[in-house]
Amino acid sequence: LMSALAGTPQMQLGLQLPSTAGASVGGVMQMRPLAALLQDQQNAAMPATPSIVIDSLAGYVRQHWTLAKTAKQQDAERRIIDALRAKRGEYDPDKLQKIRQQQGSEIYMMLFATKARQLKALLGDILLGTGDDLPVHNMTAAIA
Repeated sequence: LMSALAGTPQMQLGLQLPSTAGASVGGVMQMRPLAALLQDQQNAAMPATPSIVIDSLAGYVRQHWTLAKTAKQQDAERRIIDALRAKRGEYDPDKLQKIRQQQGSEIYMMLFATKARQLKALLGDILLGTGDDLPVHNMTAAIA
C-alpha cells in the first residue's frame, strides 16, 4: 500500500496516512481526529488526584470546621448572649435561680446600658468627628 501511495501528493509533502492515532505533518505538528481531541479534553478535565487524597482533605476540613463551630458555640455565643441579657437588664437563668434561693433582690443595676451609650458616643466622635475643625498644617513650610 505504501509503495502505491509513494507518488501521491500527501506522501511527497511528508504526510503520513491518517490513522486512529492521527497524522504527522512533517514531524512538526500532529493532526488527530476531533473525537480523539475531545476525549483528551474530557480526560484532562477529570481530576487526576486519587480519591484517598480527596477523602483525607475532606476529613481535615470537616474536623477543623467542627472545632471552629464548637469554639464559637462555647465562647462567642455565650458572651454575646450574656451581653444581650446585660443590655436588657436580665440575669442569667442560673444566677437568677441562686438569687431566688437566697431570697435576694432581683433588681438589675443596668450598668451595661450606661457603658454601651458611652461607647456608642465615643465611637461616633472617633468615626464621624466632633464637628470641631482641626488645624491644617502647612506642609510646604515644614518641607522648606
